[in-house]
Formats: sequence, structure tokens, C-alpha cells
Amino acid sequence: MSRTRCAGRAFTLGSQASGFRFQGNQRVFDAAAADGGHFDVEPPEVDRISNLRRAAEHHQDQAADTLHVSVLEIQVEEAGEHTVCRPVGELDAYTVGQFREVLASFVGTSRLVIDLSDVPFMDSAGLGALIGGIRRARENDGEVAVACSRPTLTRLLHTTGFDRIVPVAENLEGALEALEAARNS
Repeated sequence: MSRTRCAGRAFTLGSQASGFRFQGNQRVFDAAAADGGHFDVEPPEVDRISNLRRAAEHHQDQAADTLHVSVLEIQVEEAGEHTVCRPVGELDAYTVGQFREVLASFVGTSRLVIDLSDVPFMDSAGLGALIGGIRRARENDGEVAVACSRPTLTRLLHTTGFDRIVPVAENLEGALEALEAARNS
């Protein structure tokens, strides 16, 4: 058995048939006998830091794979005198482009209901796209109402004053009634 010093720490190396045992943290290092049994040993602190770095890099790679995966499906129903646009998924910076494109396609639609009941989260980008779509519809003499059964989103729409520019109802039927009332006024 021999003792060696690495970065100011002593480590005991024990001879084995296949190599050496690093007893500092019980990791087995295979060293070629032809090399005379010489190999560099890192102290446990350096080894732990290396492991933490590898784990952090692995976590970042996994996070990068899942962080930007944000799916938005937009269902469109044309029923008689009105069109229903129903986004399903989060309306955020990653999906807002798709939402804007669909809203732009409704220019010329006379009665539009945007049903946010299947939107679990909306950030400022989603709210901005919603306001922009409503503005374009109104510039082309269209009427718009919003249906939203999610209390958190309804609270957001009320807090931002959105409900003062567009009728917001708890369900699709309420939004359709609001469109009918706007049409009759």
C-alpha cells in the first residue's frame, strides 16, 4: 500500500489485481499495469464539483428540451351567424404568434366569440394578441365577445380593464347573448 498527495490531501491507494482502489470515496480506478500504476487522482472535493457540474449540464439539457415546448391548439367553429375561436393551451410568448395569425384571419367576420375556457395560462403577450385581434375585428365592423370560465383568467381580464372594452362572459352562451345585445343596440 502506498500514500500519495493530491492537491494537498493524502489518499490511500490499495493494490488490486485489476487496478487500484481509491479509498477516499471508494471509487475503483483501473490503471494499466504497463503505466507502472501511475495515474492522477482528484481529491473528493474536485470529484464532487465535477459531478455537480455534469448533473447541472444534464439538467439544463433536459430543461432546454422541455422548457420551450409549449403547445397551442386553436379550434375554430363557424355556426350560422357567429364564429367561435377556442385556443386550447397556454397563450404565452412561445405560442402568441400562432394565436395572432388565427385572429388576423377573422378580419371581416361580423360576430366573433373567443372562448378562453381551455387556456390555463395567459401572459402579457397573449393579452396583447387578444387586444390586437379585437381591435382589428372592430376596425372592420365586427363584434367580439369573450367567454372564460377560468377564475384566474377572468380576474386578469377584469383587473386589466379588458372587460370594459369587450364583453366577458362565464360561458359560450353568455358571450353569444352579449353579441346579440351589442347587435341590437
